[in-house]
Amino acid sequence: MECIWVKSITYILLVFSFTFPQKSQAQEKSTDTLFLLKKLDHSIFIEYSKKSKFYKYISDFKFAKADSESYNNSLNFLKSKHVKLTKRKITDLPKKWIALKYFNKNFYTYYPSDFYSHFKVSITDTAFIDFGGEGPTANKIIDYKKINGQTFSFSLTGLERPKRKLTIHIIDKLKGIAIFEELPEKNRSQYLLMIDVTKIRQLPIVVNYCKTQKQEEFEFDEFEYKKILKVK
Repeated sequence: MECIWVKSITYILLVFSFTFPQKSQAQEKSTDTLFLLKKLDHSIFIEYSKKSKFYKYISDFKFAKADSESYNNSLNFLKSKHVKLTKRKITDLPKKWIALKYFNKNFYTYYPSDFYSHFKVSITDTAFIDFGGEGPTANKIIDYKKINGQTFSFSLTGLERPKRKLTIHIIDKLKGIAIFEELPEKNRSQYLLMIDVTKIRQLPIVVNYCKTQKQEEFEFDEFEYKKILKVK
């Protein structure tokens, strides 16, 4: 009888061990971190903790010395064209944005290996500032319109593009997610996912980290912009 009872307990334990999935090695190390790649000194991982230090790095809008030079060059260009920056009231729209990524049907912020590819935008009462690989550049806001509660349009001019049309489509107000739609001169729109910088900690962050050198950037999925905006 005792032998039968022991066998029954053993069977139950085996059933439970196969029923519940085992944690991966990465998940065992930290409940807040999931590794996508771990190779020598290079690792790519998703960090879920809202206290992650990497959020601070991707949302820094402070000017370094080189940034000041780039910004001043854009101002000098506008001055040479007799274009003055004037104050304009920008309402109902977040003022600072950073690029957002899409992977496996989820949104992520991204800490890149090379910050040259990290795009940010700052909207002030006098300028629309692009933070690109070569540094920040100021654009004069010629016109601004609030089309509705989710759509905002800008007419801009600046060093890189003298005639620029930009529409910001808010697709998730709670999470601060938007599509920036650029209309180039050839009438073919370009799209970019962006997020309100004050909302970035609501989403996990993908970190591409290497101590010694720059690595290839992580390949994210293409977002279906036209489907969301219903553009033909």
